[in-house]
Amino acid sequence: NVPLSAPASASSLVPLIEKTTDPSLVASLRVTEQARVQLGENHPDEAIRTLGHALSIDADNPYAYFYLGRAWLMKKEYRQALTFFSRAELGLGSNPPWLGETVSFEGVCYEELNRDQDAALAYQRAVQLAPGNLMARAGYGRLAADLPPPPVPPEEQPSADNADQTPPEENDIRVVPE
Repeated sequence: NVPLSAPASASSLVPLIEKTTDPSLVASLRVTEQARVQLGENHPDEAIRTLGHALSIDADNPYAYFYLGRAWLMKKEYRQALTFFSRAELGLGSNPPWLGETVSFEGVCYEELNRDQDAALAYQRAVQLAPGNLMARAGYGRLAADLPPPPVPPEEQPSADNADQTPPEENDIRVVPE
């Protein structure tokens, strides 16, 4: 039983800023933190403008792309949100909690676009990346039935060697007593 973890994006970026040595990324992260607060206050349009500024300082800031995805999601612009979450993924590959959360939000977008199989796959991947991610676990639990069955391993697949044989006659079938 895996304990639930708080969403990575719910916390301030200040600890990350303090650990970062690249001056342009530090400046971009400070602006991204302003946008995070704006989103928390339900101001997605302001956050989008602020994040544009953050990316003008450092175009490789994955957190700015993540929060752009969140802003567009708040505006119910799911395809636009997916674009930014996909871009955030590129820079968050070495950070499982953030990557798991990003992929979870991709699942939300797919679900809103009625692409339940894509959503279920995203949630499944997010759970693998960050097992304590509640959004991913709930989404996967809700949509797991929409996933195709797992592939049958080759050793368990029926052999083609005896495909041309006729099925046994009823009197050829041996009944095993109970």
